[in-house]
Amino acid sequence: MTGPFRQSQTAFILMYAALRLIESKGGTRITAIGRLEVLDMYRRGGLVPEGIRFRSGAVEFELLSATVERMKQYKRYFDRLVRLSEPRMEWKLPFPIREAQPCYHGGAFFQAVGEDFRTLENRKTIINADVLDAWFPPSPKVIEALNTDLSWISRTSPPTGCSGLIQTIARVRRIPEDSVLPGAGSSDLMFRILPRIAGSGSKVLIPDPSYGEYIHILENVIGCRISRLPLKEDNGYILDPEQLSRKLKNRYDLVILVNPNNPTGRFLDKDILLDLIKAAPKETCFWIDETYTDYAGEAQTLEQKAVKAPNIIICKSLSKAYALSGLRAAYLCSQAHFVSEMKRFTPPWTVSLPGQIASVAALNDPGYYREKYRETRENSKVLADGLISLNIGEVFRGVINSLLISLRKDFMTAAELVKACRVRGLFIRDTKLMGLGMGDYSVRIAVKDIETNRKILSVLQEIISERNV
Repeated sequence: MTGPFRQSQTAFILMYAALRLIESKGGTRITAIGRLEVLDMYRRGGLVPEGIRFRSGAVEFELLSATVERMKQYKRYFDRLVRLSEPRMEWKLPFPIREAQPCYHGGAFFQAVGEDFRTLENRKTIINADVLDAWFPPSPKVIEALNTDLSWISRTSPPTGCSGLIQTIARVRRIPEDSVLPGAGSSDLMFRILPRIAGSGSKVLIPDPSYGEYIHILENVIGCRISRLPLKEDNGYILDPEQLSRKLKNRYDLVILVNPNNPTGRFLDKDILLDLIKAAPKETCFWIDETYTDYAGEAQTLEQKAVKAPNIIICKSLSKAYALSGLRAAYLCSQAHFVSEMKRFTPPWTVSLPGQIASVAALNDPGYYREKYRETRENSKVLADGLISLNIGEVFRGVINSLLISLRKDFMTAAELVKACRVRGLFIRDTKLMGLGMGDYSVRIAVKDIETNRKILSVLQEIISERNV
């Protein structure tokens, strides 16, 4: 490499490529010969000088080495450089430019239940408040439909294109059938559709914190250029419409809004949101995740606007609000021509037969779920009041089935509290990886039924008592 590039990002990228090549071949150790005058560059990349020096002509070198495992400790630094350089890089090596990263998610409680399903009875002794599954059961109509002939339902292929489910969604939501695209949960739709509307280098705006799966897909899978709109604790994590409006003038390709937001629970009224979309540049596409909108009120959905607007896509999970998380059902709502195009990337039988049957039954029982949303609000208030009385930190109560707590700095960190809770069978969520601004002192706790909420408060009180001894 010629002189001008030796301490540039190009040098580090070539080192990174060498690391990925050695790793792909099963190598365990890297040895390098480095010029003394640029030795610091090698050290910053993770290599360690061996103390062996030699001279070739006028140039003095030193032998360096490191294990692949040690080099991978510097992976975050390399990844940052790769993300910055990727739009200008042509990668032709026979392996991915970046090592695949798993999507950070909740659900650690299942480790205690048993992921091989041989000890499902363990579920009775743990509290899974680290995920936002509904605390209430599905509608009795759902259970009745699934119990009609579970043996037949389990062994029978579903309608290929989910036609009955699409018809039901269209009727209940009062939207055209050709504006509905089904999916096996919102994650399926996100992983399947987002790469079709955004590419490497696309400019994307997303509030921070927000549902972590979006950042994972946009950054680690697609390679977008992400701008974050910080939601501040001192403002109650409320999305400021004026701040968003100013940001939108930067002409983003895509804006991701989870409304109501997770983990903050905060909600932006649909009329305010519509005004913002109308004022935004026409080329900006808005992906609005309405997974929790039913908790805010069914009138708050933008589905009926999305079927007519060229730049609105609604992603709607049926998991959380309808107590169907285990059955994986969701849908997109947008203009018919967009849905028609996305059907090319939709496999047959995308939603299982139990998922289709359960979803149809749930959508046909709105009265049951309205009552459960009302009870959820009551349960949320009881849990929030209890947490406030424990004085472990500031409690932020939104409209969804969870609470965000900013812990007192003199109490314990989120990681410490999560660990202390798990020992006692309570699983809560450390939100550190859900946003750059969350820090080490924020946790999210799912709202449960009254009795389980009492148990949650009891566990926290026990932890507090032990610390005060």
